[in-house]
Amino acid sequence: MPLINYLCDCGEIQKKYFKTAKDSLPSVECKCGLKAKKVFGTTSSSHKIVIDNGLQARAVELQSIDIMEINDERSTRDYTED
Repeated sequence: MPLINYLCDCGEIQKKYFKTAKDSLPSVECKCGLKAKKVFGTTSSSHKIVIDNGLQARAVELQSIDIMEINDERSTRDYTED
């Protein structure tokens, strides 16, 4: 049974189980009344990323949504900078 995450524009994350991945819906109704869209994430709910500022390295735990936002920001920056 795959667990599918849905993210709404209001910030609410809903988790739903389906019998198979093919049975999952592209969007579901959120509590706020908007549509929550399917989020393609990783198999675990959190990850550790190492941040090194040159003086001290530390591991920070991030959620899948945070990682997606970082990747989106990096891809936007890559296209805008020369």
